[in-house]
Amino acid sequence: MKRHKSLVSLSREHHLALVQAHNLRYLGSEKITLPTQEVVEKFLSFWEEELVKHFRKEEEILLPKLARYSKDHIGEITQLLLEHLDLRCRLDELKSCVQENQLPSLRTLNEFGEQLYKHIRFEEDKFFALVEENLPESELKQLLELLENN
Repeated sequence: MKRHKSLVSLSREHHLALVQAHNLRYLGSEKITLPTQEVVEKFLSFWEEELVKHFRKEEEILLPKLARYSKDHIGEITQLLLEHLDLRCRLDELKSCVQENQLPSLRTLNEFGEQLYKHIRFEEDKFFALVEENLPESELKQLLELLENN
């Protein structure tokens, strides 16, 4: 699906996050041969360097724009926020384990990866389409500027 240019940067960031989700989802299987510690460290680094900013852009720039133009999609806005909250809670658990020099179970890491994957698919398949359908072109252009400058 071709994205409106205002959402392309967020989609690119999603691609990078999908790599991290894949590593977590399949950790312990033949698909991922990296050590658990390495996957966790790379994910935590990616979260701090990329996902924190990505979530902020979505929550502070994208969501208010959609809410302004589409009161009919409060359910999807709420879903996005709740999924962000769930992922942050899972991150807190992961960080707690690492601080105690432990690693969560493979099942916990796989589930984290699965939730991250599902969240990205929701945004790409449904949420971004709502943005494209509901925001006027002038707002999409402004969105592009705001996202590029943050």
